[in-house]
Amino acid sequence: LQKQQRQQLEEEISLMAQQLKKSTQSMHTTLQHQTQDLQDMEDLAVDNVDRVTGITKDTQEHLRKSWKSSIGKYTMVFVILGTFFVTFMTIRIVPKRSNA
Repeated sequence: LQKQQRQQLEEEISLMAQQLKKSTQSMHTTLQHQTQDLQDMEDLAVDNVDRVTGITKDTQEHLRKSWKSSIGKYTMVFVILGTFFVTFMTIRIVPKRSNA
């Protein structure tokens, strides 16, 4: 009876060891796939950061150029308006010639 119980116990332990080995191998395979997926995601994130950095630099450069261009445009508008008002006021204020 003890020999039969001992043999049955050994078989159960052997079966449990096989199941543990299969589970461990399955977890190892899953972890390898997850590691690869995480590596791929990290590469994509690095690429995205590089692209965003480049776009940010381009945008900042564009805004700097746009700002300089806007200052030039507004300066030109104010000069033209100033010239118009000075000319208009000169025409209105300067007395007209009497023999004209």
